[in-house]
Amino acid sequence: MGILPAGAIPCFVEIDATHMDANAIPALAFSLGVINDAETAISTAAADGGAAWLTGRPEGRAAGVSGLLTSAAMRAVQPAPVERKLGAQFTAGAATAVAGTLGVTVYFRMP
Repeated sequence: MGILPAGAIPCFVEIDATHMDANAIPALAFSLGVINDAETAISTAAADGGAAWLTGRPEGRAAGVSGLLTSAAMRAVQPAPVERKLGAQFTAGAATAVAGTLGVTVYFRMP
């Protein structure tokens, strides 16, 4: 989904999405964070925040923009000497899937 530059510390994220679940009772949900080394899930390494930065996110159930979001896990991220991959892990599929897009903007600072 994106890269957290070497040395960067995330401050906020903003999520934008099109309508990707057309069901009257949408179910789509996802988590965001640093991807683990095996690229199979969100990292739980302490340096990456210890957990997903955000969980159970509903963006995509309807089109829109989240506004600025932060979390304790995001604030716990430590600077790293290498770039880190960021991604979304869908934790609940769409009840009625519709093609769409998910965008994430990461605001970060350099120590």
